[in-house]
Amino acid sequence: MTSKLPIGWMCLFPLTFLAGCSLSKPPVVAMEKFEVRLAQSEQEEGLQEQTAPESGAKIYVHPGVVITNSDIDDASYVQDERGLPAVAIRFKKSSQKHIAKFSSGNIGKIAAIYVNGRLLSAPVIRSEFSEAAQITGHFKVEEAQHIARAITAD
Repeated sequence: MTSKLPIGWMCLFPLTFLAGCSLSKPPVVAMEKFEVRLAQSEQEEGLQEQTAPESGAKIYVHPGVVITNSDIDDASYVQDERGLPAVAIRFKKSSQKHIAKFSSGNIGKIAAIYVNGRLLSAPVIRSEFSEAAQITGHFKVEEAQHIARAITAD
């Protein structure tokens, strides 16, 4: 006499065995605190002195945050035009007008990019952006992948 098992169970068993007999979800990555602040090369009262990771130059960062996690729709690991690790960011539709105004009004100025309070990159804004941007810096592949996953983690 043959036992009649549901087909779903028969398909599921090999998968659970191969996956360590667990049907749990993949580990949740905690959301990183992502911030962009305006910065400049001249010292002024009320600005925080930082060192730009790329150049080692002193920059002076404004206290106001202009872009945060809540503005980001998606982030992914990519390689920049030089083949170095980078993070591609796509902004939410609801934030694009604000981001376009920020970027167009600050061409030639510095955007200080922070993750969890650590200055990752301090690029000069070269043109208006609103839909997407790319974070480049001196970080390893694993770090860029972690940042991309964690910026938009729920």
